[in-house]
Amino acid sequence: MNDALPRGKPVNFSNSALARYLSALFYLSDGNDDDARIEFEQLNAAFASNTKVYYHPVPKSAADIQTVPPEKARLNIISFAGLSPVKEEGLFSVSFPLTIPMLCQPVFKLPRFVKRPSAINRIEVVVEGEEAFNLELLEDMGAVIEETYNARFSQIFFKTFIRLLTKYAAVAVAANAAKEQGGDYAELAALTTALAGKIAADASEGADIRMSRYMPNKAYIGGINLDPGTYNITINYYSGSRIVAKDERRDVVVRENEPNLIETISLK
Repeated sequence: MNDALPRGKPVNFSNSALARYLSALFYLSDGNDDDARIEFEQLNAAFASNTKVYYHPVPKSAADIQTVPPEKARLNIISFAGLSPVKEEGLFSVSFPLTIPMLCQPVFKLPRFVKRPSAINRIEVVVEGEEAFNLELLEDMGAVIEETYNARFSQIFFKTFIRLLTKYAAVAVAANAAKEQGGDYAELAALTTALAGKIAADASEGADIRMSRYMPNKAYIGGINLDPGTYNITINYYSGSRIVAKDERRDVVVRENEPNLIETISLK
């Protein structure tokens, strides 16, 4: 139709590694090893099926959860960082096959995604008395959002196109009727009607840009095997060599055969 128009992209996303990870974690804490095994298999399948979303290695810590030594307890950390892309209104060129030139070039509005870069490029976990470790990227949630939009793109595009074409066609009919009844001022009547109708049609259109503005962009995971007990834990968010955010937890109780899950977040 027009090279300037956005195009839908192939979508392969049908399996969330983040959802599989959380399911496996809670199955393990219930002693349901077989269901946990299936969830871990599905986590790996998610990485294999969509390299656009899972463009990074499978986190090693996901496999480590399955091999906790006897009499040890696993402390799991999940961190959400950055802000996901947001939709903004984009204006695009499109042509309508109408007889009135003014109505052949409508204002065509569709959502487009704008990324919001994050300062965070490393997340470190410090457990008092233990060696520090970095969290690993599990899921690019911003990429999942864009994949979800792509799955619906064709429907959004054609609904917008048909709705706007219908409005413009109605304006063309009204302009032609005004021309027939305009007498000596037929051309002016048609032009005025077309212009007023175009302004009204364009004003009534708008891209649907509703979405959460505070959804995190990426999910990271990690963990460590510990003796059951109480620990002080610090999560450091780094931008290069500089700490830009810190989350300190005091007296965290770590128990055997429990999820022992800490959730932490920085939207920087």
